Amino acid sequence: MPKSESTKNSDLLSPFLPEERVLQTTDILQYCFEKMPDGVAYCKMFYQNGKPTDFIYLYTNPSFHKHTGLGAVVGKRVSEVIPGLFESNPELFNIYGTVANGGAAESFEIFLNDLQLWFLVQVFSPKSEHFVATFKVIHQRKAAEQSLVASEKLYKALLEDQTETICRFKADGTILYVNDAFCKVFDQSRKSLIGQTWYPRVFSEDLPLINEKLKSLSPDNPVVVIENRIITAGGFLRWGQFINHAFFDDNGVLLEMQVVGHDITENKQAQAANLELNTRLTQISSRLPGVIYQYKLRPDGSSCFPYASTTIQEIYGVTPEEVKEDATSAFACLHPEDYDGVVESIRQSAVTLEPWQYEYRVLFPGETVRWLYGNAVPDRESDGSILWHGFITDVTDSKRIEIALLAESQKNAALLRHASDGITIMDSEGKLLEASDAFCNMLGYSHEEMMGMHVSQWDAGTCESEPMNIVRAQFEKPVRSQFETRHRRKDGTIYDAEISGYPIDLNGQPVLFNSTRDITERKFIQQALQRESEKNSLFLRSASDGFHILDIHGNIIEVSNTFCHMLGYGREELIGMNVYQWDATFTKNEVAERLKQQIISSARSQFETRHRRKDGSIFDVEISGFTLELNHVPLVFYSSRDITQRKFLEAALATSTKEIEDLYNYAPCPLRQNSCRLNF
Repeated sequence: MPKSESTKNSDLLSPFLPEERVLQTTDILQYCFEKMPDGVAYCKMFYQNGKPTDFIYLYTNPSFHKHTGLGAVVGKRVSEVIPGLFESNPELFNIYGTVANGGAAESFEIFLNDLQLWFLVQVFSPKSEHFVATFKVIHQRKAAEQSLVASEKLYKALLEDQTETICRFKADGTILYVNDAFCKVFDQSRKSLIGQTWYPRVFSEDLPLINEKLKSLSPDNPVVVIENRIITAGGFLRWGQFINHAFFDDNGVLLEMQVVGHDITENKQAQAANLELNTRLTQISSRLPGVIYQYKLRPDGSSCFPYASTTIQEIYGVTPEEVKEDATSAFACLHPEDYDGVVESIRQSAVTLEPWQYEYRVLFPGETVRWLYGNAVPDRESDGSILWHGFITDVTDSKRIEIALLAESQKNAALLRHASDGITIMDSEGKLLEASDAFCNMLGYSHEEMMGMHVSQWDAGTCESEPMNIVRAQFEKPVRSQFETRHRRKDGTIYDAEISGYPIDLNGQPVLFNSTRDITERKFIQQALQRESEKNSLFLRSASDGFHILDIHGNIIEVSNTFCHMLGYGREELIGMNVYQWDATFTKNEVAERLKQQIISSARSQFETRHRRKDGSIFDVEISGFTLELNHVPLVFYSSRDITQRKFLEAALATSTKEIEDLYNYAPCPLRQNSCRLNF
């Protein structure tokens, strides 16, 4: 008959206790084994030629089955329970066999391939050829250890793969770590630097700035960013942005410094190039017979000129600054009879996003009337505003010529010939009946050569039939039409042209009166304006102050790169954050009350506070803000300026003043009397 559990347990305990005590303590010890969280197995080892080959389970506790997932194993050999264990983990048999054969108890970690688990095992022998193994599963711990090792390797690899230079050193300058990029830039080996004191060559003119910045490091301000020039191994001068992070002990004593450097030479060169381009564009635009501009129509119906060349004063009698935020003063000079037409043409362009082209009059004091022609391309912005990029020029002269020609076409033929624009008169078949000298000069033909030529001979459209299709379309609509095309000169060169015209009746014959203008320069200006717009966007993103726009709850809805850099967050991290998450002065309720008062008053406010960076460091800021509306939603625009340096200087000045006052108060009487005479 098979043995009962208690008998099996008695067999297990008999090697440890005198025979007369076995039956008395069986229940207690059995309870202990049964309740142990570790797995327990009592086994007998089998040997062949002195080497362990198999073992049989004599006892197992419940935790054994819980940890291994095995069923009933008592009375079974391990080769039957876990086939292939001897082949996959022979070291397990060697350890068990040695201990069961009288060896000392052992503790070891092992990974069982068949169970795909890590175990911490302790084994001892209660009697010859027998062993007791207790174990616990450490799979999670081993996985964590392996993950930690992998993370350390990854972190080290990331540091070495960085293009930024990284250097860490003690307070006395002894270098603790440098990455490959640092060694490459300064042509130094890691072996020659670690444990030594060595400083990169810095451009001498930048040393005062660097020393001043580094003096500001403290436990409350452990990070400073410095942009300065360095001299690389090849003797080249490069710009770098260096993030200096100081590490202090609890007593405020500097322990270590870590400096991460990023090459910003190309950015500095781009800034210089943009400044030069802006200067050139300003010079060019000031010499053009018109104004290049950006015109913005906001969702609430208000408008402004975000950019306008200085010649806007000749067009509208206003300065660029006067219309930068509000275009009302420019619209005030529109001729009353043309005002509604201008407004409607802008509205239609905003709806269809088609180019705006319009001729209209302006009326200045003294009843001076001027004709203007505007051409602009609209874009829809993310906030719903429409932004036009365009050009407005004074066309008073050509307009007068056009009006005079309509009144007396034959009588004014000479005037037509000498018009500043390229004027043409064609019949319904596209043959040229008359042309101004300006048009002949545009194409490089003499007046005699041009008479009778067909429009297809100088129009460089996409196909031969296109010019006549346009001519027919103009005759079909008795209104002014305007379009752009390309013309081919006599020498074969191509240029951009803008055509404005309409059909008229000349001595009973329907003819087409067109005014042609070479817009090659205008095309160039439009491209320059687009580049200027892109440059202005870059300037906004690169503004020195930290701009951020908040909703009425204090959550960020838009932010500049500078503000992100101030706080050490990415733009995606900051969007949606609330003021109280980075403000280190006001409580959440105080922040809400300040925003409420800002929105109610609508006045510009200015105050000082302190901000908390992502790394926990605190710095002083000056805030300037005002309320604005976007799509009828009240928002708050704030501009933050880091005044840490200013605060430092103010404190230093106060200290110096106090020292002078103390010196005067404690000076000998004669000296104080002399001081009085010297008006101290």
